[in-house]
Amino acid sequence: MINFSNSQTKRFLFIGVALLVSACSVKGGDNGAPLTSDPFNGKTRIAGPQVEGEWASGCVLGSGGTHRQVAIKFQGGKFERVETDYSDSACLQSAKTTAFKGTFIFSKQNADNSYQIEYAIAMDNGWTQLTEEKLILENDDIFISEFQIGELATVNRQMPLKKKTGPTPISTAPTDCLNYSGRFMMNTDDFEITQTSCAQVAWADQPTYFNNNPQTLTYIADGVERTYGKRIRKVYFENQLLNFSYKNSSNQNVVEKWSFQKKPCNLYNPDGSDYLTRAVWIDGQYSSRSCAFWSRHH
Repeated sequence: MINFSNSQTKRFLFIGVALLVSACSVKGGDNGAPLTSDPFNGKTRIAGPQVEGEWASGCVLGSGGTHRQVAIKFQGGKFERVETDYSDSACLQSAKTTAFKGTFIFSKQNADNSYQIEYAIAMDNGWTQLTEEKLILENDDIFISEFQIGELATVNRQMPLKKKTGPTPISTAPTDCLNYSGRFMMNTDDFEITQTSCAQVAWADQPTYFNNNPQTLTYIADGVERTYGKRIRKVYFENQLLNFSYKNSSNQNVVEKWSFQKKPCNLYNPDGSDYLTRAVWIDGQYSSRSCAFWSRHH
């Protein structure tokens, strides 16, 4: 179990009083526009590790009983960082999301082989907040500390961030996955899933008053991009869960994660059943409005 308590308290206190700490803030353009001057003016710059790309942690249990995931994107001296707390152990039910973006530099290499990374975080009111943490790139994993004031904490070795490369096409299907077979209904939806081991999933719409032209799609769960119906998808199992990955009509990257939940989409009054649940991420951000669930038809 990871203890976030001390560092999290400092970090959230820091963000909460950011606008009051004028000595650590730099005025930028209106409404968070880019700075006209260098926010790291006077700070030492060194060549840091090669962190370019998108990185994400697994689903990690924190001391407060909630689970957390961290995702960071480094690109051309800019960064975007999303920290999400979840109320469930599968990291599907989002409880709180905090996002940061801005620019960064590496300023120092420490005795423990970590690098000191400096962040200039763009604030909504046009100010830029400066903060820092430790970072280690080791065996293709990134380990980070927490945003700190003053002395930096040690890196958190229980939360490695791995580089995101997307689903890798595989020659053989995984042998460890949930069985989604069954018939499911909700409102006007009525469909049956027939699963063949972890290799393929047949999804058959059932004829209803609202759907007099049902279709059956057979998904090959190997992470290879194929056309199913009118949409190009990648279908694969990850951490036992069925995933659909595709671009929507707005050219956004969509990932659907399908699971069984007793309290899907924060359902107010669940009946204790395992509902087939679709959790959706759009461009890496959890979309609560896209969450949906279906009950098993008996």
